[in-house]
Amino acid sequence: MVAKRALDLLLAGTALVILSPLLALICLGIKLEGRSPSMLLQRRAVFNGREFAIYNFPTTAWEGASTGQGRRNVNRVTRVRSLIARHRPA
Repeated sequence: MVAKRALDLLLAGTALVILSPLLALICLGIKLEGRSPSMLLQRRAVFNGREFAIYNFPTTAWEGASTGQGRRNVNRVTRVRSLIARHRPA
């Protein structure tokens, strides 16, 4: 278990260092498109009710409490966000 955890941390750290320029460009692109935050913090529940925090890029424009859901012709998806959503794994 200790060896697996060490390998997981090593691989995740290496991937983060390699991908950090791309992640910075995505954050910059989202920030330049509008006033919404470039990263969101979400809490997700996993097995046995435990929670973990995950950071992700928003794929729709952030509008605070009013999301515009249910309204017609609300264009909240920008070019960078649609690119992220198109290449996001299912």
